[in-house]
Amino acid sequence: FSVLSMRLKDSTEHNQGCLMTYYGLSEVKWKKSGDCYFEGYRFISVGGGRGEHGVAIILDQEMARRVVNIEQEHGDRLIKIEIEAKPRNLMIVQVYMPTTDSDDEEIEQMYEKIEELIKSEKSNEHLIVMGDWNAAVGAEESGSVIGKYGLGRKNERGERLIEFCKKNQ
Repeated sequence: FSVLSMRLKDSTEHNQGCLMTYYGLSEVKWKKSGDCYFEGYRFISVGGGRGEHGVAIILDQEMARRVVNIEQEHGDRLIKIEIEAKPRNLMIVQVYMPTTDSDDEEIEQMYEKIEELIKSEKSNEHLIVMGDWNAAVGAEESGSVIGKYGLGRKNERGERLIEFCKKNQ
């Protein structure tokens, strides 16, 4: 979702009847990190001093009250929250990867940060890693990592994302 174009009411009406509702936002461009409530939803965000990047997670009331941990200290492109759930807790990581204009070293540093977060989790927890990866994975199926509904042509960043997914599935 683009923060500027997202209409929360439309999104929530679409998801009525779901057991849990959460949204991940990338490129929010907020200057500060925060944790606040708005119209019954909890917004947990990470911003940067210049307001260039930023990520956020929006939770419905049920999910919001189950938050047991928030990690906002991984820079302005990464946030992790832990939700109390049965039989296992749920970890949600929201990512905003650097664009293709960024150098390979910056991309690899982000993947390393994400992998550190994944490895730091207990093996008995569910993990969702989502976000804007600034990658094109193409239309070709790739085992259980890429389904039959991909679009376009795979690019170099898409190859790297597929490699990451295969390694961490």
